[in-house]
Amino acid sequence: MANRNVTPNFTLEQWRVEFNELSDDLGDFNSGITGSIPASIPTYLTAQSAVEGLIQDINRIMDGTYQFTGDMYFDANVSIVGNLTIGGDITIGDQTTDSITVAADFESDLIPESGGTYNLGSSISRWANIYIGSEATLASAVIEDLTDGKVVITGTGGSLEESQYLTFDGSTLTTQNISVTNQASLASASVSDLTSGRIVLSGLNGELEDNSSLTFDGSILTLTGNLDLNGELDVSSSVIFQDELNVAGNVYLTNTTESSSSTSGTLVVSGGVGIAEDLYVGGNIFSTGTVSQIGGDPYTTQGFSIAVAIALG
Repeated sequence: MANRNVTPNFTLEQWRVEFNELSDDLGDFNSGITGSIPASIPTYLTAQSAVEGLIQDINRIMDGTYQFTGDMYFDANVSIVGNLTIGGDITIGDQTTDSITVAADFESDLIPESGGTYNLGSSISRWANIYIGSEATLASAVIEDLTDGKVVITGTGGSLEESQYLTFDGSTLTTQNISVTNQASLASASVSDLTSGRIVLSGLNGELEDNSSLTFDGSILTLTGNLDLNGELDVSSSVIFQDELNVAGNVYLTNTTESSSSTSGTLVVSGGVGIAEDLYVGGNIFSTGTVSQIGGDPYTTQGFSIAVAIALG
């Protein structure tokens, strides 16, 4: 502001010019200050009343009661101690090098003018962390450290992370191990380390496994090795033993097919038969070879028949 000194003999025109220049020096408030003196129709009749009106405007500006009706331009910093209420559109900054620092707390919602139009941050300038105390509704979410096809799980501190061993391609869920504490119902199951035709057994810790010594082709059950049976064996068809059969209890053959040769009948034995105790036969005994008593001469057919008849009573 210029240093202005007036003389006591100033004319009204001189006061008018000085008044208007002083008004410009106070900040160019445009139509905000109503105490200007037009050249044609003066607002104030005297210079004194014009100065008094200007002083009143300045006082109202200083005590905060003045209402500006025009634009204001400040070429320096503006500091406001009290509350600030601004109506209308607000533009903060005119270039990307400008910055905004907010030390206060927000006490209202931050709502964009239109949905799905404006971003919070960018791919280059990103916010570090976002803390949400309630529910968050997202139209879509992109988490860059996740891999396509891997199942998302909850990690440390509730952070989202992907499973190293669990994947899903839209129809098939793939993993290494599944632990089920209750019942699991499966329409079908495929275990890749099992071999077709082998009987499935329960191995260590309940793991499913098979054994090459026990197979089933849909009609015949084949056992390569020993059969240890503590209970009854009920067989309605043929049983073929390629090795020894040791029976600690009784063996009952309920089939009544008679024998007409050495290869027919209820019991057919390809090799010899050793009997350590008595042998009771309810029918005839036919032999294609000789029948001998240990330490004695062989029986003739007639003599053997007589001996059997005597033995059977």
